[in-house]
Amino acid sequence: MIKKILVTGHKGFIGKNLFSFLKKNNYQVTGYNYNKSIFPDISSFDIVIHLGAISSTTENNIEKY
Repeated sequence: MIKKILVTGHKGFIGKNLFSFLKKNNYQVTGYNYNKSIFPDISSFDIVIHLGAISSTTENNIEKY
């Protein structure tokens, strides 16, 4: 049985709706948005759903991608 789910990009359109759906259906869900210095310990989750992305079409810094 799935116990803990991590959703990256949970503040974006798709992530927000998925996060809300999972919470409403009683999953133990945690959201994560990119932070250069803090990363979640994914070994403590049963499933990681990666939806985080840089959606800017004007970003020129290739290192960010």
